[in-house]
Amino acid sequence: MKTTIFAKCLAAVLAAARMPQVVRSISVAALLVSLSASSPAIAASLYVGCQGGTGGWQQWDTQTGQLVLGSSIGGIGLSVVTSGSLVYNTDLSGIIRLSSTDGSLINQNFITPSNSGYGLAISGNVLYSVGGNGLVSSWDATTGASINASFISGLNSPYAMLVSGNSLFVGDAGGISQWDAATGQVINRSFMTAFSPIGIAVSGNRLFASNYGSDAVGVFDLATGSVIDANFITGVPTPKGLAVDGSTLYVASCDTGSYIGTYDVNTGAAINSQYMQIYGSPSGLFIAPPSSVPEIDPAMGGSALSLVAGVLAMIEQRRRRATLVA
Repeated sequence: MKTTIFAKCLAAVLAAARMPQVVRSISVAALLVSLSASSPAIAASLYVGCQGGTGGWQQWDTQTGQLVLGSSIGGIGLSVVTSGSLVYNTDLSGIIRLSSTDGSLINQNFITPSNSGYGLAISGNVLYSVGGNGLVSSWDATTGASINASFISGLNSPYAMLVSGNSLFVGDAGGISQWDAATGQVINRSFMTAFSPIGIAVSGNRLFASNYGSDAVGVFDLATGSVIDANFITGVPTPKGLAVDGSTLYVASCDTGSYIGTYDVNTGAAINSQYMQIYGSPSGLFIAPPSSVPEIDPAMGGSALSLVAGVLAMIEQRRRRATLVA
């Protein structure tokens, strides 16, 4: 791959040196678009809060199903979310830990709320936590400072949380409630009442919820909460965390074996019910989106795109100097 791309770059540079400026600009622009499109895609990462084993969190490659990194930061891992290169995870102690995606600890006691840290959600620079005292608290994701310790109150046994658009969905005893993510005002206190969910995920205009008690995953209308199929996926032993990446729904099963299975988000059909074997009972799931990087050549210490842009800039600079001298 590297040889092919740099050969293209060299050919483009040599050809551009003989082109009129306008033609050269168009040619190089086309090449840069081509190279950007051919840059290798990095698969999304699935972050897993682990209750068993060494606890903490794990990072898995969604494309290969292989473990990328395991971190024992924190105790019995329940929930994990990420923002850029930062990872937030929580356990039964209620303490929210802050670490880097490379596994290094940044702050062991980033946030120390009074409520047990069952669930986390993040939107922009606001981190939400939920616990056994029936409260949802909001925090500054950069500093850990409290924004509103009682952002939402009066819940029963909240566990799962998810921000989608302007709404914060909270899984509680008896169903899911919907709140304004900016103000904490209730939108629909009884959004879904079919069962008490442990995990929540959204794809398009549908919301998925795991039914721990019946080994099933249900799907609901995101706008109204009405049931589309309460048994969208069945036969998943003790399902907990959910996450969606494109057309794939990830379901954590914390029964014997501790697997994360993959399912078609449109049909519920199993793709691989034991896609990832987790080292420790999996709980909360979170998808960190993929990115794309330009091809890097170690010998050059830079990217193919930088090579083209840099050399062509040098050519243009020399031509201008020659024009001025003439």
